Amino acid sequence: MVALDSRIAALITALGTDYKKFMFNTNGGAETVGSALATSGAVTANLNNGSVFPISPTGTITSFTLSNPPASGKACSVRICATNGSTAYLIPLPTGGIWYGATPVPAANKKTIYDYFTTDGGSSWHCSAVNQV
Repeated sequence: MVALDSRIAALITALGTDYKKFMFNTNGGAETVGSALATSGAVTANLNNGSVFPISPTGTITSFTLSNPPASGKACSVRICATNGSTAYLIPLPTGGIWYGATPVPAANKKTIYDYFTTDGGSSWHCSAVNQV
């Protein structure tokens, strides 16, 4: 429980007085699902096209970019839903990203959900992941 409490505290600290904008979604919780991402190599999720993106990796993802985040001072969260086949591939951290908790270890034939959060225009990303068991 201590790790979760410290994560929440870090997010509130990062948000400063804008934490209410993050906590209370005024869009009814609706998020736009973007097109499926490239399956290997350099992968870019364009945030102008959505905030939730599916991906089914078929090879090593050499780099991962979250392009067009909102300007500094606006909160932005992104979710990547990775479905692994017989070989599991890790989605690497975007530039400025740090894992909150251990680096995820994706499993073959399972899903990994990656979450990314920023309040500084994408200069830094707070990242976490959950693996399907």
